[in-house]
Amino acid sequence: MLEYVNDEGVTVREEMKPEMGDYGRVYDALYQTITNGAPNYVKESEVLTNLEILERGFEQASPSTVTLAK
Repeated sequence: MLEYVNDEGVTVREEMKPEMGDYGRVYDALYQTITNGAPNYVKESEVLTNLEILERGFEQASPSTVTLAK
């Protein structure tokens, strides 16, 4: 369940179905990036955003709301 507050201040709840991942592709891409200088599989900005969400989520009691700068 994804719950967030939209720009109008309304709490929105959406049921999310998990997607099947392919970690092999991620590891292959990481290897290519490290050894051959291939572009990152995941953008650095996306990684930093995910880390910020995780870090800020752990700073608060659960459940918590994290507001990101636009």
